[in-house]
Order: sequence, then C-alpha cells, then structure tokens
Amino acid sequence: MTTVTAKAWFANPEWADESDLQDPTRMHFTSTRIDMKDHGWLEVGTATITVASTLTKKDLVLSMVQTQEAKIKKIQADAENEINNLKRKIMELQAITYEA
Repeated sequence: MTTVTAKAWFANPEWADESDLQDPTRMHFTSTRIDMKDHGWLEVGTATITVASTLTKKDLVLSMVQTQEAKIKKIQADAENEINNLKRKIMELQAITYEA
C-alpha cells in the first residue's frame, strides 16, 4: 500500500455546485507539482490517496502486451489509409494521361 498527497481539481467549474466540490468522484487528482489552472480547472484542495494495488506482475505484462498490440493495429490502419491514398493519386494521374 502506498499513500501520497495530491492536488484535487474540478475540471468544469462553470457547471459546479457546492456538492460537486465535496464529492471526490467528481474530481481529478494530480501530483502536487502539476498546475491545471491554465486549462481552466479549479483547484479544490489537497487529497491524501492510499493505493492498494491488486495488479499482479502477470496482469501488468498482459496489459503492456495489449497496449503494444493496440498500437500495432493503429499503425497498420494508418499505413493502410496512406497506401490507399497514394494508390488513388496514382490512378488519378494515370487517368490524366490515358489515351484510348
């Protein structure tokens, strides 16, 4: 178990009411070094957070593998789109020069 102090933020102060500012499920938490005021967030105060991780090393590795597989799929999809765009441009160029 690990306990840390964090800043508590409300991301949408323009829609907040008093009860929101007392509800930790409506807040976001950051390192005490991070300042979200430039993004329009309201600093509510500080929070003491205790983390009791149930993640095993095996779960961590599986999650990391899934993340890498998702990145591969995204890169493949982006590459396929780019290839299709290039093929379309080639066909357009060939159509310009086509002589029956």
